Amino acid sequence: MPDYELALDAVQDGEILPLADILAELNKTHPGEVVEVELEYDFGRRVYEIELITPEGLLIEVDLDAATGKILEVEEDD
Repeated sequence: MPDYELALDAVQDGEILPLADILAELNKTHPGEVVEVELEYDFGRRVYEIELITPEGLLIEVDLDAATGKILEVEEDD
């Protein structure tokens, strides 16, 4: 089964939040232009890994718990 179908099933089953909801919340604390999104299994749970360019021009990666939307880690990429 393709990744997008697994993600869709997880959203429909209530296991993870829809990406649109995650991005809307993320924009409140870390605004910027999203350049890449991945749904991974990390930290013992499903994690949205979102890379974005901040208004200051920095490339950062924000890892969020896909089920709750809680920010797990923010790191600046080189």
